[in-house]
Amino acid sequence: MNKILENKNNVIVLQDDNNNVYLYSYTSLVLIKNKAGEVTINKKYYKFSKTTTKHINNFLELNSKEVEERIKSGKIKLVEF
Repeated sequence: MNKILENKNNVIVLQDDNNNVYLYSYTSLVLIKNKAGEVTINKKYYKFSKTTTKHINNFLELNSKEVEERIKSGKIKLVEF
C-alpha cells in the first residue's frame, strides 16, 4: 500500500511498502528514490519545464547545478520510465 508523504502545489510524493519514494510533478512520475537512497530521474522530464525542475530540485534539496554535477558523476541516474 502506498503512503502519501506530500500532496500540495502540484507535487505528489508517495512511499511504497519497500520504502521507495516516488515524486510526481502534476501527474507525471519524474523521480524515484529507492530505499538505498539511489536517485533516478525520468529522462523525459529532466529539464522539461521550470516548474518540474523546481519540484525535482526541492525534493532533492539541491540546486540545478548540483543536480547536473551528480548526473555527470553518476550519483543520479537519468533513464526513461
